[in-house]
Amino acid sequence: MRLTTLKIEADEDIVRLRMVGQEVARRCGFAKFAETRIVTALLELGRNIVQHGGGGRMTLSLEPRAGALELAVEAIDQGPGIPDLDARL
Repeated sequence: MRLTTLKIEADEDIVRLRMVGQEVARRCGFAKFAETRIVTALLELGRNIVQHGGGGRMTLSLEPRAGALELAVEAIDQGPGIPDLDARL
């Protein structure tokens, strides 16, 4: 179930991402420590999209996994990608 898709193109979008991430984590019932980790991960992804990816978007969804719901994040940017990804992995 898709919760929201956010445009990530500038620093202002990172501020909004933090607020939305906190609210989603809180409403989903994550513990405060987990909420902090979720928001930190979202902010790192968002900053990378702005600084290295030429802007993009993030989609937050809830997905069923093993009888529970899991928060899933899809981050898409406009960057050129990583040359020779297989060799780097």
